[in-house]
Amino acid sequence: MRPFRDDDWCDVHAYASDPVVTQFLNFGPLSEDQSQALVRNLAASAQSPQASYSFAITTLADGALIGGCSLYRAGAPDGRAELLYLLNRQYWGCGYMPEAIRGLLNFGFLELDLHRIFGHCDPENTASARVMEKAGMAREGLLRQERWVKNQWSDVIVYAALAGDWNAAAL
Repeated sequence: MRPFRDDDWCDVHAYASDPVVTQFLNFGPLSEDQSQALVRNLAASAQSPQASYSFAITTLADGALIGGCSLYRAGAPDGRAELLYLLNRQYWGCGYMPEAIRGLLNFGFLELDLHRIFGHCDPENTASARVMEKAGMAREGLLRQERWVKNQWSDVIVYAALAGDWNAAAL
């Protein structure tokens, strides 16, 4: 994982413009202009005091950018952060995302001294639920009609990891 750079927008656009990748999100698919703006914002956030920490996910073999993940602190330094992630569809099921999330959880707990990191997914997005479980997060519950996504109310399943339970060496 590495910080995003302005010139990453084409690689980001490859997955952020994919309607299958963005199916369960409250944004997307993105246009080229929207992908460029997103990457500019992600790259700029790495240069300032941060409420958000975003990283490009790259392959070890050739350094190809295949996805991204973030910790978002929602503007309040209260020890909590939300986990967000996206991955190019051609790399689904290869183990990249659980590995990236474990790295992000390590970063959040060990470097940022966070207390709680949470994420959520649509109940129909079983692959995303499995990713968080493989990364060591625990399912906490279902929030009914919690989010407005693609012009309808959507349920979400909440997953979380707590600093006191986190054992980076065990994963």
